[in-house]
Amino acid sequence: MEKSMPTVGVQITVFRRGLLLCVKPIQPPRVTWLPLLALFLLVASAGCDRTKPAATNTSIAPSEATTKFVSQNSAPRATLRECAAAYARLSSYRDEAFVRLEYKLEGQSHHDHAPLSVAWDDSGKIGLQVYSVQAGPSNDRWRLRINREEIAPAKQVLSRALTKQVDFDWLLADPIVAQSLSAGLAGFPPQLDLLLSPNPLDGLVRDDSSVVLKPSAMIGDRGCHVIAVETSGLEYELYIEKASMMLRRLVLPNQNLPPEILADNRITNLRLTIELEGIQTNKIVDWSGFQVPVESSDFLVTHFVPAPSVSLNPAVATQVPAFQLLDHQGQAVFQNSGHARNAATILVWLADHESSRLLAQQLLQQVEVINKKQSDEARLRVQFVWAEPTVPRGQTFDSLPSAWKLPGGLAVDRHAIGRDLFRIEEAPTVVLMDEQNRVQLIETGYQPDLLAELPELLEQIDQGVDVASRRQSAVRNVLRRFDANLQRAFAIDQNRQVTSEVKPSYSPELVGLEIVKTIGFDSKALATGSDTQERIWTLYENGSLWIRNANTPESSLELNPEWEWQPQGKLLIDASGRYVALVSTQTKLLQLYDCEKKRNQSIGLQINAMPHEFAWLNLKTNETPRLAAITAEKELILIDPENHEQLSGTCPNLPVALLPQSTENSVVQGRIVLANGSLEWLQLDYESTVNRLPGLGKQVSFGSKETTSVPKKMLGFKPRSGSWIAWQDDSRSRVLARGWLARDEPAMLMLDEQFNPAWHFRMPIRKRAREDYIASVSKDPSTGLAVWLMADADQTIYLLREDGFVEHFRFRDSVAGLSLSRSASALRLNVAFVDRLETHQLRWR
Repeated sequence: MEKSMPTVGVQITVFRRGLLLCVKPIQPPRVTWLPLLALFLLVASAGCDRTKPAATNTSIAPSEATTKFVSQNSAPRATLRECAAAYARLSSYRDEAFVRLEYKLEGQSHHDHAPLSVAWDDSGKIGLQVYSVQAGPSNDRWRLRINREEIAPAKQVLSRALTKQVDFDWLLADPIVAQSLSAGLAGFPPQLDLLLSPNPLDGLVRDDSSVVLKPSAMIGDRGCHVIAVETSGLEYELYIEKASMMLRRLVLPNQNLPPEILADNRITNLRLTIELEGIQTNKIVDWSGFQVPVESSDFLVTHFVPAPSVSLNPAVATQVPAFQLLDHQGQAVFQNSGHARNAATILVWLADHESSRLLAQQLLQQVEVINKKQSDEARLRVQFVWAEPTVPRGQTFDSLPSAWKLPGGLAVDRHAIGRDLFRIEEAPTVVLMDEQNRVQLIETGYQPDLLAELPELLEQIDQGVDVASRRQSAVRNVLRRFDANLQRAFAIDQNRQVTSEVKPSYSPELVGLEIVKTIGFDSKALATGSDTQERIWTLYENGSLWIRNANTPESSLELNPEWEWQPQGKLLIDASGRYVALVSTQTKLLQLYDCEKKRNQSIGLQINAMPHEFAWLNLKTNETPRLAAITAEKELILIDPENHEQLSGTCPNLPVALLPQSTENSVVQGRIVLANGSLEWLQLDYESTVNRLPGLGKQVSFGSKETTSVPKKMLGFKPRSGSWIAWQDDSRSRVLARGWLARDEPAMLMLDEQFNPAWHFRMPIRKRAREDYIASVSKDPSTGLAVWLMADADQTIYLLREDGFVEHFRFRDSVAGLSLSRSASALRLNVAFVDRLETHQLRWR
């Protein structure tokens, strides 16, 4: 089985005295550990070294003593298999590897180094010094830092629980980590392929590869087999030490180098290798060299959160004061009086780059089309500003406007007005000012979309639309979403600051929410629930309980259960809508209300520990459901709402969740999820069914004679306590489950009919032992897919669709409850705040 690693393509800028000083990621193609081009900071990244002239510390020469081999088989493929087998036998490995690029720049020899060091042992520990990646174990955590702000923003440090065995799935679970480990000219470290892959070297040596054994060579005092592998027209050379069968050098083809380097006539004698020095095997690894320092300002996260590409510019939506722009001779070419004008103005900062030239020409074409529809006094004006102190080679400030076809006088920003007035840091940058001298837009870079929307943008400004405020609001929304994602990614060892309970609101990006109806409350809402008939049940502070139809909430029914409010109370309604329970994990008192008989009941639960989960379960032989509860002491009880009867039992393992599900083989229509990963039907002895009234204390059985044919099911992941939300229609069933991806890494998992995870979504870590979610599920009429809705303790609301679509957002006000319901064509989101009920139409974008 071939293992593949993601990496990125690059744009590379060659500077005057170094090869690779500026690199920019483009896209993540699928690659193996073969060294395809990626981000390699040979000069600028941490841990790099550049020396001139070149001085090598290893010698390469044909071996004179080639008659003595440790390997008895000189066939090249057999030698590669012996190499892979030698790595498979290791209990530990440590090296001081690096990437070396040797070259001549204008006749002078240079070599650049980048770290590629790996340490590993079979107890589940791994250390890395690979390009900009630094990682290693620290107590019971594994931490990884990427020393590049554009890849791992906001000072994030990955912090994960140590695993029992390191494999590719664990190591590369985070896509940014996978990308960064390939982010160099040499690509993914070959040591990791040899140590972790179930089929090492398969990414390099294929069936159609040409594999040739070359004359032996020496690296220092070590004799090495030299094997040339030609694949896809490229040749690689592997130097394998004869005594240990460890890989000591990998010579990479020059074709893998960036075309900008290969095309530069100043650069010759290129040679790219991976040098694997300082190898130690089967010894205790000193992990101190792989310790990742953590600063107090760092964010410890379970997965990296990419930073948004937008930022707030304080200059947008502000009134511009009077200023003027001068040409290279000091003559004023643009004056802004600070007062209202007849038309909008565009200022464009340019630099010596093709993107600036392209933007200028396309912008002028667009403005010409716009101005044909305007009167002379209302025409849009464009002023170009040169942002650099010098012009392109072969040009002057007098000739540049003609060469670039720039109309009017070219201003030169010698006094950094762009920086001080508009906070401009890069070119090209476009600034749009309306007739009232307000900055409506500041956009950096060549953006064809901006040029296309310019006519509509100007039309909106003419109509009085505050485009700047609207866009700033959108940017704030993106930044708040990033903050929420960062908070959700915090690792268990993150030192969280105590913050206000009021969390900043933000809107969804992938769905649209449109308010359909709002109903005000006369009393404060305490809890909300929903039933299978999609009715909304709301309990108020004054003791009343209201039932509303989701699509016609003004049609309501008021009940008075006379309950006493319990902390963290939760409403549970049975499938028929006859019984409603007020339950809490903070008390052993259960409060029930029979809506048919208008009767209130209070039941003391016969359990030793506090309950941690409740669910209504139907019985196959009777219409009256049972309310089930489980505790942390393996207790399970079934409560009959008619006569308060409680059937008790002991689970074979810690119960973590209850799942209402129907089956022909089970008396009780439900399953229990146990902490050991088993999923078992809840059974009752025949004598304990309604055919013969059971007595208090009758044991719940997991395998009666009537139901021995019911198969047991083992989950493929570690389950987590809390509400598991099942959904079922005539054709299929799904379960939104709670589980652990690893220790201290919680997630929601979507399970299919066989309870196999289809996908997962990471959830925030809470320091308290348990966290409840307000939740609901419904079927979306527009897509036919099940949709789950959840709200956590931080008022973050999640939408999780059956096909893996996930969205989250947050309302400004505290949420008392929520539910999903269906209209004729779309889902509706019903949100109960403490003072009102809002119904939103939900549209997928």
